[in-house]
Amino acid sequence: REGPMVRGQRRKTYGEILKEWSRTIEACRILKAENNDHLYVRCPICQEPYPKEDFHCKYSHKNFEKSQKEKYEKHTKQARNKKHKVAFGEHSAAFKAVKAIVFDLEAAIPDRAVRSDETVEDRRRWHNKLKFADSMKVLAQCLYELEQKHDKDWLKPDFKSKEWCEGLDRCDTALKLKNHLMIFDKNIYYEPPPLKSGKSSIRGIKRNSESDDVNDRGKKFKTENGNSDEGGEKKTNCAYCHRDLSRCVKVVCEDCPVPLQLCLECYSRGNFLPPHKRSHKVKILEEFKMADTTVALAENNRVHFL
Repeated sequence: REGPMVRGQRRKTYGEILKEWSRTIEACRILKAENNDHLYVRCPICQEPYPKEDFHCKYSHKNFEKSQKEKYEKHTKQARNKKHKVAFGEHSAAFKAVKAIVFDLEAAIPDRAVRSDETVEDRRRWHNKLKFADSMKVLAQCLYELEQKHDKDWLKPDFKSKEWCEGLDRCDTALKLKNHLMIFDKNIYYEPPPLKSGKSSIRGIKRNSESDDVNDRGKKFKTENGNSDEGGEKKTNCAYCHRDLSRCVKVVCEDCPVPLQLCLECYSRGNFLPPHKRSHKVKILEEFKMADTTVALAENNRVHFL
């Protein structure tokens, strides 16, 4: 259904289609510019990107951390002989390519461009739905859900959300869905959007266009250490909710490639994304003098979530 083949013409491979289509997608260019290839690898079967140091079962497509090698090997032996519900081998090269691009689109969207009511579990559920998508209809549903959880302040004014969502029903081929995805991609602000008249901030965050750092959701964490207050002191913000950490207890990961800093609330709720893992060593820091009970709470949470 991807179009008739011309006699004598060689059918393009998955890699060739993905490379060609990625050139037209801003999200793919952003991830490539950030050089995330040295941290992540993509499964050629289900198209899910995962950390290079981890293990990915090619039968069940379940991920295992580096420390779970024995568990991974045992799981793989069992999964090899099981029948799985999704026949990945029947998917066309174009279907796999557009699926990979949807993964990249979601990964490139900044944290602050997503509605604040999205939880880590919501995102994990969405990832699994996309990973095991076996039809154009399910891929279109994943795109619809991605658009619905996008903060409208981070979409360009000319984008017609209702019309775009209705158009997903007509995307019955990978090429049509890719072209429809391009419309959404071109209307996303991947950098903080210009302020609307009468507004001084976006979602309560004071922005500086030259120093504000947009966090990459799917590939790596960045700490916002470039924002300065009026006194010239540098501020540190939570990598997940962007709360100012200069006046509260913060959790700092010592194992992440880029030092990850979270507020105690996000850490306690498990609100963190790769490359951070629960097995990583963390330390609790307080930026100012606090009551002993608050510090004790921080220490208890640190022990509980390690």
